[in-house]
Amino acid sequence: MIRDISLVLLLAVLAAAAGCGSSGDAVAVEGEATFDGEPIPSGRISLEPADGKGPSAGGPITDGRFSFQAPPGEKIVRITATRETGEFEEVPVLGQAAVTEQYLPDCYNAESTRKITVETSGNAFTFALTSDCE
Repeated sequence: MIRDISLVLLLAVLAAAAGCGSSGDAVAVEGEATFDGEPIPSGRISLEPADGKGPSAGGPITDGRFSFQAPPGEKIVRITATRETGEFEEVPVLGQAAVTEQYLPDCYNAESTRKITVETSGNAFTFALTSDCE
């Protein structure tokens, strides 16, 4: 009987510890991303701490929608998206593979200065990207 109680307590402690993952204070972030008025079919959004301290967070963009967890605070937004060019290249072992390109302007990714603030709740964002970066 004592052994059974000890086992139950051990399992409860392990379960509680497993719930203490690295997500910490992460909160839900969701929204939409379009490029020139059309939903981004497939891409990625990344939120980096504006002060350079702490973890980055992000997730996939699928059919113009995204949803992931991020820690609260001011963030720099970086968005990338790729598409097939219609060309193919020879890849060892795999044969031919479709060539893809990152087609969003650098102002939305490598050179992004766009900032948002992730709050403790209510984090729904819309990013309407354009070819001319306006």
